[in-house]
Amino acid sequence: PSLDSASIKADGNVDGQWMLQTDLTQEMCDEITIDHLAINHPIFGRLPGGGDGMDAYVIHDPRLSLLNNTLEQPLEDGGGSLVQSGGTHNGASMLCSNVPRTFLNEDTCRLSQAPTTCTSQDMGGPSIMLTLDEETVARLSGYSKRYVYLMAGLRVEKGDTLPPCTPGVKSRWAKVQKPHGELCGGSDDLHLDTQSAIGLLLDESKDLNSAVKDIPFPEESKFRCASSDEDKIGFEVLNRDGLSCWKHVHQDHMSVYDFEYWTGPMHAGNVAKESRGEPNPIKSPFDLYGYANLTFPWHHPMNRWNEFKNGFEFIGRLGDTIDFRDLPELLRGQAVADGFGVATDDAATSNSIMVCGSPGEVSNDPTISGASFIPATGDKVDVDLMSDRDFFQHRATAWTTIALTAPDQLRQRMAWALAQLLVVSPIAMENRRNTENFLTYYDIFTRHAFGNYRDILLEVSYSPIMADFLTFLDSRSASLIWEKEKKRIYADENYAREIMQLFTLGLVRLNEDGTPVLDETGGTIATYNNENIMSLSRAWTGFERRKKRSNVENFVPGPNSNRIDPLMINPEWRDVFPKTDLSGGFLGDKYPLCEDLPDKMFLRKGARYRLLGSSRVPEYQSKAKPILVGVDPKNLKLKPSSSSLFRELCQSSGTSPTGPCNYANEVVLSNSIECAGNECSIDTVQVVEVTKNIFYEFIRPPCVEASFFQGGRVIRHWNGEANICANPALPIAAEACCPIDGGGEAKRKCLYTGEEMTFRGALQRCSEAGMRVCDFKSVPELSCDECCIESSFHWVNIPAVTSGISLPRRGRDECTVQVKIRADGYVAIVHDIGGLRYDDKVLPPLRVDNKNFFRVYWGEDGYPLANSNNCGGGACMSVGEDCICKVVVSDEAVFSSMPRKEDAVSNIFVGALDPLAYGSGSYTEAKHGSNIVAYHSTSEDSTFSRRTIFELTDDFSGRQVFLKNSLSTVRIPGTAYNFRNPPHFLSLFDPEVRDAAVETEAVIDSVFRHDNVAPFLATRFIQRFGLSNPSPRLVKSVASAFRRGMYSFESSDGSETIEYGSGEYGSMAAMLPAILLDAEFRAVVLDADPSSGSLHEPLLSVVAFLRSMEFQPQPGNELVKLLSMESRIGQMAHEPLTVFSFFLPHYVPGSGPIHSASLVAPEAQLLAMSPVVSALNGLFSLTKYGLLSCMHGFGVKPKDGCSRLKEGDFSRSSGKVSYEPARNSDTAAIIEELSTLLTAGRLSDTNKEEIIAQYKAREKEEGKEAALRLALQLMIATPEYRTSGVTRKAEDEARPQAASQPTCKAYKAVVFLMLQGGADSYNMLVPHSGCKDKDMYEEYKQARQHLALDKDAILQIESNSEKQPCTKFGLHPQLPTLQGLYNDDSALFMANIGTPMEIYDNRLYGHEQMQTVCKQMDVGRNTTGTGILGRFVDVLQASGVTTGAVSINYVSETLQGKAKSSSNMVVSEKNIEQFAPKPSTQSFIPAIENINGASSWRSSVFAETWSSVLRESIEQNTVAFRALESSEVQVEFPKSSIGKQLQTVARLISSRKCRGVERDVFYVSQGGYDHHYNVNRGLKRNFIELDEALAAFVAELKEQDHYDNVVVVSSSEFGRTIIPDSRGGSDHGWGGNNFMFGGQVKGGQIVGQYPSDISEESELNLGRGRMLPTTSFDAIWSGIARWFGIEQDAALDEALPFRKYLKDEEFTDADLFISSDVDDGTECSEEELASICGIDEGQNGQNVRRSAAVELATGIDRSERGQYTIGFVVVAVAVVGLGFALFGLRK
Repeated sequence: PSLDSASIKADGNVDGQWMLQTDLTQEMCDEITIDHLAINHPIFGRLPGGGDGMDAYVIHDPRLSLLNNTLEQPLEDGGGSLVQSGGTHNGASMLCSNVPRTFLNEDTCRLSQAPTTCTSQDMGGPSIMLTLDEETVARLSGYSKRYVYLMAGLRVEKGDTLPPCTPGVKSRWAKVQKPHGELCGGSDDLHLDTQSAIGLLLDESKDLNSAVKDIPFPEESKFRCASSDEDKIGFEVLNRDGLSCWKHVHQDHMSVYDFEYWTGPMHAGNVAKESRGEPNPIKSPFDLYGYANLTFPWHHPMNRWNEFKNGFEFIGRLGDTIDFRDLPELLRGQAVADGFGVATDDAATSNSIMVCGSPGEVSNDPTISGASFIPATGDKVDVDLMSDRDFFQHRATAWTTIALTAPDQLRQRMAWALAQLLVVSPIAMENRRNTENFLTYYDIFTRHAFGNYRDILLEVSYSPIMADFLTFLDSRSASLIWEKEKKRIYADENYAREIMQLFTLGLVRLNEDGTPVLDETGGTIATYNNENIMSLSRAWTGFERRKKRSNVENFVPGPNSNRIDPLMINPEWRDVFPKTDLSGGFLGDKYPLCEDLPDKMFLRKGARYRLLGSSRVPEYQSKAKPILVGVDPKNLKLKPSSSSLFRELCQSSGTSPTGPCNYANEVVLSNSIECAGNECSIDTVQVVEVTKNIFYEFIRPPCVEASFFQGGRVIRHWNGEANICANPALPIAAEACCPIDGGGEAKRKCLYTGEEMTFRGALQRCSEAGMRVCDFKSVPELSCDECCIESSFHWVNIPAVTSGISLPRRGRDECTVQVKIRADGYVAIVHDIGGLRYDDKVLPPLRVDNKNFFRVYWGEDGYPLANSNNCGGGACMSVGEDCICKVVVSDEAVFSSMPRKEDAVSNIFVGALDPLAYGSGSYTEAKHGSNIVAYHSTSEDSTFSRRTIFELTDDFSGRQVFLKNSLSTVRIPGTAYNFRNPPHFLSLFDPEVRDAAVETEAVIDSVFRHDNVAPFLATRFIQRFGLSNPSPRLVKSVASAFRRGMYSFESSDGSETIEYGSGEYGSMAAMLPAILLDAEFRAVVLDADPSSGSLHEPLLSVVAFLRSMEFQPQPGNELVKLLSMESRIGQMAHEPLTVFSFFLPHYVPGSGPIHSASLVAPEAQLLAMSPVVSALNGLFSLTKYGLLSCMHGFGVKPKDGCSRLKEGDFSRSSGKVSYEPARNSDTAAIIEELSTLLTAGRLSDTNKEEIIAQYKAREKEEGKEAALRLALQLMIATPEYRTSGVTRKAEDEARPQAASQPTCKAYKAVVFLMLQGGADSYNMLVPHSGCKDKDMYEEYKQARQHLALDKDAILQIESNSEKQPCTKFGLHPQLPTLQGLYNDDSALFMANIGTPMEIYDNRLYGHEQMQTVCKQMDVGRNTTGTGILGRFVDVLQASGVTTGAVSINYVSETLQGKAKSSSNMVVSEKNIEQFAPKPSTQSFIPAIENINGASSWRSSVFAETWSSVLRESIEQNTVAFRALESSEVQVEFPKSSIGKQLQTVARLISSRKCRGVERDVFYVSQGGYDHHYNVNRGLKRNFIELDEALAAFVAELKEQDHYDNVVVVSSSEFGRTIIPDSRGGSDHGWGGNNFMFGGQVKGGQIVGQYPSDISEESELNLGRGRMLPTTSFDAIWSGIARWFGIEQDAALDEALPFRKYLKDEEFTDADLFISSDVDDGTECSEEELASICGIDEGQNGQNVRRSAAVELATGIDRSERGQYTIGFVVVAVAVVGLGFALFGLRK
């Protein structure tokens, strides 16, 4: 049916789209089902009877309708009304929009009593247990109106399901009923050892499920399958009693999922079936037959399941029993609760719920136009056109529009600077299409642009986007993984490394003025080492995304897919052990000891309470839910009549202290108060009930526990299965009371659910009940009532004498904490418990065999060693390589008299509370010293004891802090060995969110308070605001402002002083004025300093032009789209390629004035032919035609195309510059005004004269508008516009370097293939078989664990060398091309290659340093800024060999040379843009070259660099454009980036005659190898792309007959760790494996030395499987250099500065190549060259090569150009110097 066109038109046309402001009421609208509103399923309407008689079609635009849910105004009911009304989004039911309460919003959350208020939080009400059988699953579907299924039909296949006999692998087993007479496993031919091992595991399994069991195969030697069965899958076994048969099944077999997501158009099969009128295949099993099972189609490959299963919310397994409260939110609705008979209580139905908003969560305006990217043609829309690039554009458009229009320009400019420092890149993320999550991340910087840098660090660290990008999301502790999966895996190191290197500290220690601190040898000093990285990485475990909610963009399936709200911490995943900081201490230093907190801390001064509303479930603690289902938790209810705590929390505003109450979000007790009622009988509390169904959570003050203590008491889990040695002074366990004359089973006597107490409190509680604390067997669930919780531990106690039997001297209730010492001095905590009546099994992380080692600080006498001092002369017990020692802990006073403040800070490591918290009379009145106050315990007569507390002011925060005069030392009896007692935040057995959050803050403080932060950030931000090389004075001034939190600015006459900043360390509001208001930024005279200023960022140059020239969007295009900016100019918001942003802060060009002046120029990394030409072309097009794509413009392609487009016609564009000069009649005034707006008045007289002359000539021919457009184009090409320097022209005109003449000389090329990110090359080249002395594949498999490649899948090659440990190796299954080349003897592998140890002592394994090493091959910095291939070019050019250097896409230091003649060309992987393809005048390009003529030595080095590069770019563009235009490939290349890059290289090689080169060096790169996450999947994807590209490249070279002349050399900055991290990835390593191939390569061999041992015991293993390289990069390149024609020793030494240290390691060309001769059949005549290359016959019969784009474009000869007088002027317009500090000036 047709829509009513009148009703549409009545609401108006916006951007060619009909926008309905009112609802359509036609009945046909009711026929459209809600499912069809999914974004991927368009709805079309037909408007009949257009003007041409043809029907017109409109498409439904399913834009989101979002609600205001901000911090200041959260949704009143959290969006509950939409949930209850059955609203949908994207075809799925609406979720609650209530934002989780976090540090971002907790101050603005409100208590809502709206009847529809919703929350996804468990409110703690009654529940029932559900058994997931087929009936329950079907009922879940029926009640919820969702599709919940048991998954069946999943096949067990190799490569998808791992063999169950693999150590560390968890396998699933299903109980099977065998027909009578059929034997279990009858056809499996299973060895008895395998049957025994699996049967024993099934018997001993703690998995209580009777239908399926998940069994981890342990590392212990007692569990071993027969070798013949190690790779078997899908077999059957009997359990040990022979009564049950179990079958190995798929790891997701019979799992229960919510499949609602898969019922819509996301599943293509649904659309296809429904279009044919057939039932929906996902809905029909339940809808038609009531089935609870969904069967995986037999014809689908299993990888399809793995690809999509994360979109289905997991509920449990068949046979599991789950709590109703643990169901997903959408399955806990009232209909489901009613269906299962779940009772509700007052709390569960109360409307007192906390509602919270989110920063910037505002409603959208769908009438804003210009956001649609989906083209509609005829009657259909091609959704497949939506690529990653389209989604990237959404973010870019938002940024561009704000940058152009926002009134708070300085805030926006600061946010841009922050975004380039704290980088996230969608390129490295799996989910890169969402827009809002990236904008939310960027908003951190806009909100805190003038705030405190610590707040920025905190938000960034909790950002889901950052956690995804730097891969600490879902990272788990090594201890947990070992306990659960028996895998030796470590925490991800990525974020721990980058938060220090890039966000706060940098690599070397700095003085306050930014200069490096030097050691006694004059070397720099590292700010941190790899030990710091590994330690802090353990603190970045446990972070996971929050639950999905509505009102935010989220197209990603899965329950925990919230990419907007701050991360939450899963305390079970957190590493709980002590961690060192960056100052030689521990993260827990300066925090109070938990045992020092005063009794009943919940009533003391400083006690903090957090409002929960009707929820009785604490948010920071987990002790709330009783074990018994259906039992209501027992609450601690306050008595209004007598409780002082009630009055504090109620805060009644009336005359009665008992109400009505005014509940505050947070209450902090300002004074200690007295207890009342049950408050007097408890040691601590978690939640209190103030009035009916209003609860507060008590948050204990941040504190730490000592790792070692004496007088320990045993605590035991309620089920009796685990024991711990606990500190009896801590309230960390519950009572377990037995009859005086009995034991065995104990009972609880709690006052609230989950109550915990000290050991003394337990004794008292049981005594009051006429019972005793005992050595119990268990605490039965039925005797717990509402007291017990799942994590309950209970105090254990037995008298010293029982039934007349004397016990050992150490009573059986006691225990000891011992230390296990590793060979490197790291220690682990061991709990020794013995002599108990019942099970004395210790909790796994604390057993004697645990491997939870951490660093401690040993005294000067060292530590016990098993191998060198017999474990302390026998004082300790030797266990393998470790020593286990008993310890004595001593606590002593640090000072015996009043110390100085600095001495107290340096020597006291234990914090304290305010003495007033301990109650009046506990401490004497203060004794004052200089900046320090002492409080003495009243029991110690004013002496300085270990109880003395010092008060002082923290230099960073300005707040008062308290320190305890105590030092805890751990000593080993009978020896002099000792170490400081390390503190830890989290409980070793029951970690809480509360303590993990405190530890996270401590980590941030550890880096934020480092001395390096202020000068490091000062330098970085000064650079981002326009000074690449700030003076030490300026850095010191800015660092001082950051450190003090204040900056004082005096007016020029000294009459006024303005103070900026908050007064707190880290104030951005102080640092930014210190930059912009400093004389180094404002003094015009400094413009004359050649080293002052910088190159401008390409993107800022574009945006500044748009702002200054008053860009005006066309109606309907308010959102300004600049397309493909990152790929064209190298920069766009939200699109940095790596964590290093767009350029490195210390980048030095390999040659030119900046290099000669020993300066840095970060932006020069984007200064090359391709981005320079694209940037200018885009602005030329914008000026002439408006914003569109024509003539290489930045805009969208017009609907009418670009044909017959005329300059000055803006009708097809989406916007244009609207600038009009103030004095339009005065040419000189116009150019002067443009100089002010675009160059801050720095335009030289010479360039003004050139532009004035061009303006006047154009005005005469075409009028003022055309003349202005020409002037604008010339202005944006000036060095003054693209830099902040001043140009002084030289007397001699600049002459471009003579172009190379076409040649037929012999040719060779080297292609440097960079696998960027650190390829996991120990899964590229794998030991297979025929190994010496041992099975190295098995060793590889054991070391790599789940990362190991299947032996049957890897591609076998022969090593052909006795030097290698194996005769056969294997390649990754996705590298068949490399295998073929290797077997054809034209490819070789380089084993365990890397930087030599001698010159890489500071092993930080960072990308930046290691990439520099492998690209530059100049570790001694003999030729700073040059790369290995750049020096090859230098040497060859010097010897008369014409050599080209081409980098694809980006400038690479690999190709940088020191000689002027070795400048390299950057070419896009896409087609090369012709420079100025349709110039405004014939003299346009000559004028640009004249404007950028040679400068004098007094010119800005940045201006000269711009001009030099622009001149070279014009020349190179001419050559490259012609060459690529005339060259085509004969082989089809893949469309991947690496495929396109190699295709471009192939085209350039084919055009080498025309380019006139005898040698070429190329740089190509494939990114995405930094696999901290899911390395197997990432490598597979990358290697498929790489192999396909290499296959095409080899085929093309052979077609060209150039295969013998080309060698491709792969490289990667480092190998990766052999041992995995906790996210299925691997971390930064050292040595790795690379390959090389070419027609003359002596292939079929592995050179270097593959490690003969890759186990943890290997001498090459530096820890975590970081392999020490045995072959230097330089050794390989030495042989390549010789083949390339660099043969003399002096030339080799110049090309390879480290060569002299190689000794006998150096490879020759004979080692690597079968020949160095070249016979490429390239003889050709001059006539052929002329025909191929377009050479004209010149004067005197000589061949003349056109040398500039001017001839290509206009035919004007260079000799016709006029000469201009050289002049210089300084324009004293100081204020406009801020132009590029913002986003451009406005008139």
